[in-house]
Amino acid sequence: MIEPAAKIDQAPELRELQHEPDATSVRGVTLSGLALVTIIALGIGISAVAIRQLSSRWSQVSADSQWNQQETNPGVVSHQAYDRLQIQASEKKLLEQYRWHDRAQGTASIPIDRAIELMSQRKLQTNWPVSDEVSP
Repeated sequence: MIEPAAKIDQAPELRELQHEPDATSVRGVTLSGLALVTIIALGIGISAVAIRQLSSRWSQVSADSQWNQQETNPGVVSHQAYDRLQIQASEKKLLEQYRWHDRAQGTASIPIDRAIELMSQRKLQTNWPVSDEVSP
């Protein structure tokens, strides 16, 4: 039986086919690099053209021009400060009075301080017995 090493020595053309070449192909690496750079450049160029086309369709409008184009005011009411003062005065007036509706007498009202005084003088009204410590 003949060993494989002996077969390779016997046929020099087989030796070239059984192992990789020692040097890297510079031409193949260069062409691959150029192809990659070309593809990237084309992608960037196509993206730039698309962005320019789309940005020209959707023109940018400043906030000032949009504000001027509005037909109605954005909810600003004239004399807001005066209206607010009137509302606060009416709310304060409600807080200063204690009102209730009595069928016999109609509507009755007293100042809120007096109402608090009267309520504090009453005993606590409950449906169960309350100790003297709780009720004044």
